[in-house]
Amino acid sequence: MKTNYKGLFQRTATVALVIMILSLATTGSAAGEIWNKGQKASFVPSSSDTTCSASNWTSSLVDLYQLNWYENPTRRVLKGEFMLVQLRTIQASLERRGLDQLFSNKETLDFKDSNTLTESAQEEAKILKYLGILSGTAEGYMNLTSPIKRSEAAKVLAVTNSKVLDIPSIKNPKAFKDTKGHWAEKSISIAYQISLLNGMSDTIFKPDELLTLEQTLQILENEVGYFGITRVDVAKAMNETFKVALNTDVSNSVNTVGSFIKYEEKMKNYQFDKMYDNQSANSSEYVTKAEALKMAIAAVLNTNDISNYIDSTNAYENAIWVEYSKLFEVTDEDINSSNYYEKATYIDVISYFENCKNYFLDKQPIKDATLHLKDMEKYSAKEQAALKDMVANKIVYLRSDTLNGNEYISKGQLNEITVNFVERYNTIVMEGDTINTSPEDMPSNASLYPYILSNVDKRVYELPFFVNDNRSNLSPKELYVYKKNSYPQIKLRCEEYFNELLNIDYRTITEESLRAKIETYYIFDATDAAVKKYVKHVKDNQIILTGNSQVQFPAVYFDGSTFRVRMRLQFEVVSSNTKDSLIYLDMLDGLKETYTKKNYDIIADCSMSNAIGNNNLYIDEVRLYNGILDKGNCGIIKEAENKTIR
Repeated sequence: MKTNYKGLFQRTATVALVIMILSLATTGSAAGEIWNKGQKASFVPSSSDTTCSASNWTSSLVDLYQLNWYENPTRRVLKGEFMLVQLRTIQASLERRGLDQLFSNKETLDFKDSNTLTESAQEEAKILKYLGILSGTAEGYMNLTSPIKRSEAAKVLAVTNSKVLDIPSIKNPKAFKDTKGHWAEKSISIAYQISLLNGMSDTIFKPDELLTLEQTLQILENEVGYFGITRVDVAKAMNETFKVALNTDVSNSVNTVGSFIKYEEKMKNYQFDKMYDNQSANSSEYVTKAEALKMAIAAVLNTNDISNYIDSTNAYENAIWVEYSKLFEVTDEDINSSNYYEKATYIDVISYFENCKNYFLDKQPIKDATLHLKDMEKYSAKEQAALKDMVANKIVYLRSDTLNGNEYISKGQLNEITVNFVERYNTIVMEGDTINTSPEDMPSNASLYPYILSNVDKRVYELPFFVNDNRSNLSPKELYVYKKNSYPQIKLRCEEYFNELLNIDYRTITEESLRAKIETYYIFDATDAAVKKYVKHVKDNQIILTGNSQVQFPAVYFDGSTFRVRMRLQFEVVSSNTKDSLIYLDMLDGLKETYTKKNYDIIADCSMSNAIGNNNLYIDEVRLYNGILDKGNCGIIKEAENKTIR
């Protein structure tokens, strides 16, 4: 069998196991010092029989791969280990598909430490060198036992991609503050653009930080779907390279409940489990075509009610969703009252979601992926194009070399597609917001939120919640189930309200104009005395404020008494003859606030309530200072009972 991979490769022997200097058994310093993002971890396994726990952000991957760690997953990975596991993943993919593996019989190892490798390890090192992945120091040393930095990993990924993987750029180029002029700047940019190695924040990459074992698994997971790589290949390479054990044969776990548990939980978090006829996201159940169409529409529009968009029909269960799907060319099937209960197949659902993307998200590019499926010819050209795009965008994952697309789809598979779709295309967040999928940027309390946004500093999420009643308070994730559909209203009311308060000009303000602007956001009338006093105060002291506000979604919760909406308030004191009581809400009692700075960037939890018999949310007219989360550093001092407190 001949396979041309850019003219580089011929058939080789079976991949060797990790040995000698490249094996974990000989990494004494790594076993003694356990690292996680450059910090020592608190737990060190005492024996090889100890099963270790991964951190929260990677636990879902561990469940998906059905792995047991037998060393601390937060320990630093060596250069040799990282290069080998990358090579072995590729080799496993080729071997599984019956294709020629990578081989180099012309390369020589002329490094001074080459003799530290056994003969079988040298064969793999030759391939790595031939590909340009393995290079040495000026003195001629490989230094394979040194921990690998993020910048070095980026180089390995960039070279591997150019020689083998051919992953297209998924993100736009990004210049990080700490990579400008760095020797690996170009490699880091490539690794970022193909989504294999993200920044540690929006501005920082940390090129010299060391890579951990669990972060290596995350990188390999991101390669699934490219070059024919499946999770089977990643699991095999991990098993051969690190001290991990597979609980089951991953290749036979396509439809196992355990593989989809994390998606069940997210379906509940995003309130999509309620879209199933029985309101259950149970992975082992099946769905009708009408149900599947309903889920595709609900996912792309993030709604559970389309009665405002199309005339309601009760001809059969989910008829309104089917008719809506036909109207917008999500399907051209003749689904009607006599066959709506027929079960949907895997390829049906892939086509439904692809058609939703093409119609409703037409600005999203269509991508291609080279797939090596034994049953590829069973599907139409349109179905194949849909499958390739869904795989390339990591919405559909191929767990084996056969899709079995004409088999009935389980809810587990549909849950996976739905969750990946809404997260990939950000359909469940406000326009302009992006869901964060970078483990490095996850706040420590991410489990309290339905999702995390990449454009919100994780420290904002970690600030404590106000609690008035421990018995009835709800976290943002718990409240999202009930208030998901109110998010657009919350954004509109809160941001418009605070923008009115943060943009004040003594030359134009009047009692009538101020009252008219703010009363629309209250349940009751604005406090008359406060309005009069504030307008006079603004005019007497020539106060001009300019600013803007932004809801920090999804930090919306219930404190037991009122709804709380986390806001970022940025404003400037352009003009003022006083430092006291610059915002209208400061006038709501006899005390004063002193503003010690010119520019402010404040995080505060705004209080909202429901009117009786009305589901709309309204702003509570309460002092802003009461909702500020970091009062000690906000730059505002509140006077209380003749004492100045911060």
